[in-house]
Amino acid sequence: MQISHVEVVPVELRLGLPYQTAAHPQEVDCIACVFIRVETREGRVAWGCAAFDPVLTGETLEQVTQACHACADRALDLNPLNTEYALAALAPLTEGTPSARCAFDIAFYDLLGLAAGLPLHRLLGGYRHRIQTSITLSFAPTKETVELAK
Repeated sequence: MQISHVEVVPVELRLGLPYQTAAHPQEVDCIACVFIRVETREGRVAWGCAAFDPVLTGETLEQVTQACHACADRALDLNPLNTEYALAALAPLTEGTPSARCAFDIAFYDLLGLAAGLPLHRLLGGYRHRIQTSITLSFAPTKETVELAK
């Protein structure tokens, strides 16, 4: 499988429900992330996303976007189905921006699932119809926190 094109799309997303945490004393109502769209010569399209929190990771939208562009150029020479090798080749380009490498990790595994003709969760051994997840609630008065949790 050969990658023919990688598009890097930085975006700022407005949150429907702003949040506040110990690390974010100011309310957060918008997040930045970078989507990547990977296309192969066979016409397969996969997506990845670099979602990061500058307060926690120290990454900026500009840094992550730059790293994703560098990885996009390098990825044209890589076989994304050889995921560990491909990700190792991108590692030097993503020092200080681990979320950029994560975006390509997601996209390469998406391509792996497409190549196998399986949804990625099946390829990785998933069998449940529902999964447990966690939700982070913002700092708020008790009554409001209970309502948010519901």
